[in-house]
Amino acid sequence: MTAAAAILAMTACQNTSQNQTNAAEEVKAEEETNAMEETEAAEETEEKPYAFQLFSEELSLTVDGRNFHAEDAPENAAEEAVLQYLTADFLEDMELYIESCAEYMRSSPEIENTRENFENNRYQINEFVLHELETVTAEELAAAGEDYRVHPEETAEQYALKESMIVRADWTEEREEPVNYGNGSHSRYYVCGKTESDPVWRIYEWGVM
Repeated sequence: MTAAAAILAMTACQNTSQNQTNAAEEVKAEEETNAMEETEAAEETEEKPYAFQLFSEELSLTVDGRNFHAEDAPENAAEEAVLQYLTADFLEDMELYIESCAEYMRSSPEIENTRENFENNRYQINEFVLHELETVTAEELAAAGEDYRVHPEETAEQYALKESMIVRADWTEEREEPVNYGNGSHSRYYVCGKTESDPVWRIYEWGVM
């Protein structure tokens, strides 16, 4: 090998090595950037509550002069399921309404009555203000009294819930034609959960109104 050829071969090796080093540095930089973005996204998710997709940042909806406003944003998937249920009632969206509930509930009298009301444009909500969504403990539920009672342990066992939570919603509503529990302020408890076969959080039981 001539001296010139040796120099060219050495230069080629150096260039290859340099290119490999640059490529490795680029990969490392990209991995660090991705890790930083994932960390920032996780922090942002922790800071921001669950946000139901139909809402603006103000958690408000206006339809044909009728208004829905949530003063309290959902902070977990169970609370979001309840917000979806309440919103579906306001929107008279039957598909969204039943999606909020466990499959076994979809033939319940309340849901069938709701379907009939939507179809006949009865009991339409004019104003709805959700004051509070709160995940409560079994002890807090017990202190609420029989009028609001749900049965989280029995419900979880009966439907093989992998996870479950008790959610309380407090709201004020006004309807031109009030339902049987009337206009004004109301509270209701919900047992929400998910199963092995249905990993989406849905309502599995609700208390009386």
